[in-house]
Amino acid sequence: MIADVETINIANRIDAQGYLFDNEKKNSLSPNDESNSIQPPDTTNDSNEKHKEPSCWKKFLPPMNSSEIILLGVALFVFVAVTIVVSAVYFTWRKTGSTTSSTSVVSSGAYVFNQCTEKYQPLTTLLFITNQDIFDYRQYSFIYQASVISAKINILFGFQHQSDFWGLDDVVVTDMYTNDGVALNSDGSFELNNLTKSYTQCNLNSGTVLAQILGDFPHLGDCYYSDGSPDGMIYLIQTFPIVGGRNYNVSFWLQNNGAQPNLAVAFISSQAIY
Repeated sequence: MIADVETINIANRIDAQGYLFDNEKKNSLSPNDESNSIQPPDTTNDSNEKHKEPSCWKKFLPPMNSSEIILLGVALFVFVAVTIVVSAVYFTWRKTGSTTSSTSVVSSGAYVFNQCTEKYQPLTTLLFITNQDIFDYRQYSFIYQASVISAKINILFGFQHQSDFWGLDDVVVTDMYTNDGVALNSDGSFELNNLTKSYTQCNLNSGTVLAQILGDFPHLGDCYYSDGSPDGMIYLIQTFPIVGGRNYNVSFWLQNNGAQPNLAVAFISSQAIY
């Protein structure tokens, strides 16, 4: 029974809306005194009040009329336009600067059509690399199909280097029809140590000639071809007989011993005997 009485006393202190009041205070209030009566909070407009609260940006920005909004939009547009123009000018300047730094290298097109290559036209480009960082020997390999009426192949290498030397070694051209692995070209490893026996050289623009056979950094064997001509280009050329219409595998090893600017090209062509 004691527990039931306590439950009743607590229930008497809770009104119909679920609010806890002091019984003595409730008794001291006049039944008609609405101003002093304790009313439960009105929650009917809570959702509306929440929707009326300003958003985050409105809390920090003063009210703006239509003219001020237009002015702000124009200012924002001008800022974006200026940023784009400045960025374009900057990247154009950087690109121009990079091109200017390598103007000493023979321009594109000039390395294909010139007094050194005119008798071997039309040329097929096997390799064209420029402004390379230092790298050790790499093998390059290509498949070339000679014309049906051709009886010889011309292979040309051209080099230019402003800071150091290119190294060329183990040039091999084989007939893929016979597939016997026999090199058709002569002295591709430069072990004869004599360029005049198997090759010819052509100095483009009469530049400084720094192209020769050396023995300090060969790929295999004792010798390799080194070219570090700083101005103009030196072409290394060899011509040898083939059977027309067949496919030929052309491979060689190339290393770069210095930083840019530099240029290395390789061409091939086939000609009939006339």
